[in-house]
Amino acid sequence: MSTPKTIDQILLELRSISDNMGVYPASMRGFGEETDYEQRDGYKNGWNACYSDFFERVDKILDSAGKEWDSNSRLFAADEEYSFRWANGQWHVILNDTWYYACADGEEISKEQEEEVAGYYRQFGCAGVLYWVHLQRKSLPEIPRYRTMVQGVINFFALNPKKSPTND
Repeated sequence: MSTPKTIDQILLELRSISDNMGVYPASMRGFGEETDYEQRDGYKNGWNACYSDFFERVDKILDSAGKEWDSNSRLFAADEEYSFRWANGQWHVILNDTWYYACADGEEISKEQEEEVAGYYRQFGCAGVLYWVHLQRKSLPEIPRYRTMVQGVINFFALNPKKSPTND
């Protein structure tokens, strides 16, 4: 039986595939095998294939993590390059140029908060994570598109109070 991989080991593997991706990366199935322009159909050799292959690789790496990994860590790790970051033994929400203009920023997620953040992420995607940050900071993002996303979740809970996490 193999030793379970640490979060740091898994994230290093995930970053290695992310760093090698591009619109038409040489590592993709079928790239360079077309013999004329008609064979380049946008699925076999284009962005769709790149995207599909990327997530096949992500799934394979996360499957290698072992059963010791909980579903929240798997969820955060799958999106680690873009929304979440693992640092100093805990997850963080990346908020660079999100809450404030020209600001490198983040919000720590304690172990006790992971389930809540994952729930919002599963329900609303990025907007749910930003809503959670709004609850922590008791403010809205200054960037209009992100403020609109948070306001959308606020409006959802206003129209559906029974679905609000604050309504037990």
